[in-house]
Amino acid sequence: MERLIISIKQHRIYFVLLTLSLFFFARKAIQYAVLESYITSVILLLILTLISTSLLLNKRTKFALRFWSILLLIWSIIRVLLFIANAFLKEMSESHLYHQLFSPKGIITSSIFLFMSIYLFKNSGKV
Repeated sequence: MERLIISIKQHRIYFVLLTLSLFFFARKAIQYAVLESYITSVILLLILTLISTSLLLNKRTKFALRFWSILLLIWSIIRVLLFIANAFLKEMSESHLYHQLFSPKGIITSSIFLFMSIYLFKNSGKV
């Protein structure tokens, strides 16, 4: 536990970004759970379990953090590619997807998470 506290103090930016990304997906998980889609909740619980267990046991921490950053990177890239495809191909007609992906808020969110995931991936070995 002492090692975890020291690591958090040494890598504040990393842990702030990690926490923000997990809180964002927790909010998404709650939104989708209300709509009776529990896949996001299950994935988030698995990731939280993996990260917290590895941090507390001092084992495979680098793997857990890299795994989360890779999932975040894939999610961000897919969102950006969908935005690019929508600009050149037939526009999506479903308003839910349109507002999630192609509104200014969606584009900014995708870009922020893309850069955040790159930072988390690059610095996961240092934690």
